[in-house]
Amino acid sequence: MTFPLFKSKAQVREYLDRYATLHGLHGSLSFGERVEDIQHRPAQDASRPWRVRTTQREYRVRRVVVASGLKAAMAAQRQRSQDHAGFK
Repeated sequence: MTFPLFKSKAQVREYLDRYATLHGLHGSLSFGERVEDIQHRPAQDASRPWRVRTTQREYRVRRVVVASGLKAAMAAQRQRSQDHAGFK
């Protein structure tokens, strides 16, 4: 399966799900939590330098994936605008 340059939320989630299945990482993924703060603090814990605070809990993690879908939505809007350029 190939993915476009700007992935949709569903495509990123599918990729992460397949990756987590392949590597046995499902216990390490969280979806549907609103992130309130992310800080990079390697001096506190070099092995887990990211502190991520959500509405439900706080995590110390090695890596963070931000998948908002914003770029895909912006690219789609730009394409729609270009498709309709010149039409009134």
